[in-house]
Amino acid sequence: LRRPTLFTAPAPALRLALGEFATDVLSSQRVLPRKLLDSGFAYAFPGIEETLRAALAERG
Repeated sequence: LRRPTLFTAPAPALRLALGEFATDVLSSQRVLPRKLLDSGFAYAFPGIEETLRAALAERG
């Protein structure tokens, strides 16, 4: 949404505070529903930005 980040935390601080859970917080994965997409499914909002805008518009 092009907004500035309010809080940042260095990885060592997260590791100290969260222990092993920090690995889950700091890592990421690219996951795609391949079978769903291959079958022709189309998302109403294909990206996170569009999804968040629609969700926020419904609230306001």
